[in-house]
Amino acid sequence: MLLEAKDFMPGIYRLVRKTDKTGISGTGVVALVIIEQEAAIVKWITGKKSVVLWDKVQDMLDVHLNCHPDTGYLEQVGDQFWEHEVEMDVREDIMNILNKFKHLFIFKIV
Repeated sequence: MLLEAKDFMPGIYRLVRKTDKTGISGTGVVALVIIEQEAAIVKWITGKKSVVLWDKVQDMLDVHLNCHPDTGYLEQVGDQFWEHEVEMDVREDIMNILNKFKHLFIFKIV
Protein backbone atom coordinates (compact mmCIF):
# COMPACT_ATOMS: atom_id res chain seq x y z
CA MET A 1 0.00 0.00 0.00
CA LEU A 2 1.38 3.39 -0.99
CA LEU A 3 1.69 6.06 1.69
CA GLU A 4 -0.13 9.35 1.12
CA ALA A 5 0.74 12.73 2.58
CA LYS A 6 -2.86 13.29 3.68
CA ASP A 7 -2.44 10.45 6.19
CA PHE A 8 0.35 12.25 8.10
CA MET A 9 -0.35 15.07 10.51
CA PRO A 10 2.31 17.70 11.26
CA GLY A 11 4.74 16.27 13.76
CA ILE A 12 7.98 14.44 14.34
CA TYR A 13 8.55 10.94 12.98
CA ARG A 14 11.24 8.30 12.78
CA LEU A 15 11.87 6.70 9.40
CA VAL A 16 12.35 3.02 10.22
CA ARG A 17 13.75 0.57 7.67
CA LYS A 18 12.88 -3.12 8.09
CA THR A 19 15.19 -4.09 5.24
CA ASP A 20 17.78 -2.19 3.20
CA LYS A 21 17.76 -3.31 -0.42
CA THR A 22 20.45 -0.82 -1.45
CA GLY A 23 22.87 -1.31 1.46
CA ILE A 24 23.13 2.46 1.90
CA SER A 25 20.77 3.58 4.65
CA GLY A 26 20.85 0.51 6.90
CA THR A 27 18.03 -0.87 9.03
CA GLY A 28 16.24 0.31 12.15
CA VAL A 29 15.81 4.05 12.73
CA VAL A 30 17.66 5.65 9.81
CA ALA A 31 16.26 9.19 9.76
CA LEU A 32 14.24 11.75 11.65
CA VAL A 33 11.38 13.32 9.68
CA ILE A 34 9.62 16.54 10.59
CA ILE A 35 6.36 17.22 8.76
CA GLU A 36 4.93 20.72 8.91
CA GLN A 37 2.00 21.69 6.69
CA GLU A 38 2.93 20.56 3.17
CA ALA A 39 6.71 20.35 3.65
CA ALA A 40 9.11 17.92 5.30
CA ILE A 41 12.64 17.85 6.67
CA VAL A 42 14.56 14.58 6.68
CA LYS A 43 17.72 14.19 8.77
CA TRP A 44 19.60 10.99 7.91
CA ILE A 45 21.33 9.65 11.00
CA THR A 46 23.06 6.59 9.56
CA GLY A 47 25.80 6.21 6.97
CA LYS A 48 26.04 9.38 4.92
CA LYS A 49 24.52 11.97 7.23
CA SER A 50 22.55 14.79 5.63
CA VAL A 51 19.58 17.08 6.06
CA VAL A 52 17.10 17.32 3.19
CA LEU A 53 14.28 19.85 2.83
CA TRP A 54 11.24 18.76 0.83
CA ASP A 55 8.64 21.18 -0.57
CA LYS A 56 6.04 18.43 -0.65
CA VAL A 57 5.54 15.63 1.86
CA GLN A 58 4.23 13.37 -0.92
CA ASP A 59 7.49 13.68 -2.87
CA MET A 60 9.48 12.66 0.23
CA LEU A 61 7.19 9.66 0.80
CA ASP A 62 7.46 8.59 -2.84
CA VAL A 63 11.27 8.78 -2.92
CA HIS A 64 12.05 7.28 0.48
CA LEU A 65 9.20 4.86 1.18
CA ASN A 66 6.83 4.29 -1.75
CA CYS A 67 9.65 3.34 -4.14
CA HIS A 68 10.62 0.55 -1.69
CA PRO A 69 7.20 -0.86 -0.72
CA ASP A 70 7.03 -2.77 2.56
CA THR A 71 10.66 -2.06 3.51
CA GLY A 72 9.99 0.76 5.96
CA TYR A 73 7.55 3.07 7.66
CA LEU A 74 7.17 6.35 9.53
CA GLU A 75 6.63 6.12 13.28
CA GLN A 76 5.31 9.27 14.97
CA VAL A 77 7.25 10.28 18.07
CA GLY A 78 5.79 13.71 18.78
CA ASP A 79 3.30 16.27 17.63
CA GLN A 80 5.01 19.46 18.76
CA PHE A 81 7.53 21.04 16.39
CA TRP A 82 11.03 20.95 17.96
CA GLU A 83 9.59 19.08 20.96
CA HIS A 84 12.53 16.74 21.50
CA GLU A 85 16.19 17.45 22.17
CA VAL A 86 17.18 15.40 19.11
CA GLU A 87 14.99 17.57 16.91
CA MET A 88 16.75 20.67 18.28
CA ASP A 89 19.87 19.09 16.78
CA VAL A 90 18.05 18.99 13.42
CA ARG A 91 17.33 22.71 13.73
CA GLU A 92 21.00 23.41 14.47
CA ASP A 93 22.08 21.33 11.46
CA ILE A 94 19.71 23.23 9.17
CA MET A 95 20.95 26.59 10.43
CA ASN A 96 24.59 25.53 9.99
CA ILE A 97 23.92 24.41 6.41
CA LEU A 98 22.01 27.60 5.55
CA ASN A 99 24.76 29.74 7.03
CA LYS A 100 27.27 28.12 4.63
CA PHE A 101 25.16 29.51 1.78
CA LYS A 102 24.12 32.81 3.38
CA HIS A 103 26.06 34.82 0.80
CA LEU A 104 23.55 33.57 -1.80
CA PHE A 105 20.49 34.86 0.05
CA ILE A 106 19.12 38.38 -0.21
CA PHE A 107 17.47 38.03 3.21
CA LYS A 108 18.95 37.53 6.64
CA ILE A 109 18.87 34.08 8.23
CA VAL A 110 18.14 34.30 11.94
